[in-house]
Amino acid sequence: MKAWVAAFVLMAGMAQAADRGAPKVGAHPAQPDVTVEFDRRMSVAASLVIDRTGDPAAEVKKAVQIRFDMALQPAEGAKPGDVRLTCRIVFVKADGTTTPPARDHACYAGPLAAVALDAPFKFRPGRDDPVGATGVMLIVRDEVTKKERKVMATYGWMPEE
Repeated sequence: MKAWVAAFVLMAGMAQAADRGAPKVGAHPAQPDVTVEFDRRMSVAASLVIDRTGDPAAEVKKAVQIRFDMALQPAEGAKPGDVRLTCRIVFVKADGTTTPPARDHACYAGPLAAVALDAPFKFRPGRDDPVGATGVMLIVRDEVTKKERKVMATYGWMPEE
């Protein structure tokens, strides 16, 4: 798990302006790795990977298990302090429809640090799901500052006939 967090530390540095290129659902390329700045103190990263192999879920042709990984990364020079995060996970289908929250729980409480969020989440796409880029949206709320941000990674659902 530590290697995974280290990879997101690198991604966070490369994706400071991720909001401008926020993933889109439908007939758009999948963006399985996304990092957004939560506030000046930290960024949140989300990644969709094929659970069995760890490969990015850019093009999914079979109903394999996909893992949604999430991490917190403090900004360089951020002041120490505590965070108390809750995470809500919502699916955004390729046709734009959303699901009720698939998960809603406390995902991290402690000092601001580079950590994987406690929100392990695995799922399989369904044969009836619309074809195209499908989003898994993480809605993160810091109960200390009362700020909330959305982070959405997408996978390309293209089932083989």
